[in-house]
Amino acid sequence: MTARLINYKPDDNLDNNGDPIIDGFLNDDSGGGRYLPYVEKDGRNILFDSEETRRQFIKTIELPHQLFIRHRSRPGVPEWISPVYLTNHRITARILREKGLGDKFRMYEVRGISHMGDEYLENGKRGEIATVLLSRLMDGLIDLLDQWVENGIAPPATQSDLLELGDADGDGFNENEAIALPEMACPLGVFYPYPPAMGAGGVSWTAFAPFDGRSLEPQDGRGVFVDMNLNRYLDHREDDQQAWQRLGLLKDKEKFNRESYRACVETVVAGLKRTRFLTEQAAAIYLQQSSEVVLPQ
Repeated sequence: MTARLINYKPDDNLDNNGDPIIDGFLNDDSGGGRYLPYVEKDGRNILFDSEETRRQFIKTIELPHQLFIRHRSRPGVPEWISPVYLTNHRITARILREKGLGDKFRMYEVRGISHMGDEYLENGKRGEIATVLLSRLMDGLIDLLDQWVENGIAPPATQSDLLELGDADGDGFNENEAIALPEMACPLGVFYPYPPAMGAGGVSWTAFAPFDGRSLEPQDGRGVFVDMNLNRYLDHREDDQQAWQRLGLLKDKEKFNRESYRACVETVVAGLKRTRFLTEQAAAIYLQQSSEVVLPQ
């Protein structure tokens, strides 16, 4: 939130010589998408109306986590602020683009993770808590910000599952969907918020339910069942073969096995390397683990 406010009042970012103190921001699921770039006067948003304030805007990468689904309403909040955090991130991206700041702002939604990454977890797990390994993505984003600030090499376009933001050329097709790391793009189960042991207060964390082919779909910490196969009723979990066929990851008569799993990970990792979201080191770890991870029988 502080980073956003500095950007909205860029004079606060100048030292005694008039030079910028901060040259770039990497905001990880920041402030519930607040504060929004909106200062109302006479019924319109006057923020960034001047060329000078647009010039001083600090290059920013925002990383909203799609599963952080907290919903809080507060009295007196203006109607253009959503109680849904992901919606606020998307509103910010739209407003800044409309203000002509799309060349200084990027938003990368990441699938399958709530607010907390793996920074406090060994191998991304602790009891019922399990998460995609966000630190591997963050490693690439730090390099992207460095290259943008130091060398003027622009990072990839905004990535969002909202068509309005992801459709780069206006053809009605989303060329820039949210980032899906291999844990999500080649799934062995489903990540979901509210781990059961943490109850309704576990919104910031994620849990993992494997495609085991036998258990019932789980209930989260609120007592709400996790619809793993998206058929809208509680039933038994798919196995990996069934889930991958439903998701289109296997063609007719193809089998889920080590070879198909590795091929999926290799394809996803190659794409993330090409867009510079994954470093060579992170990509190598994913490829090695695709040969070692225990697959269901």
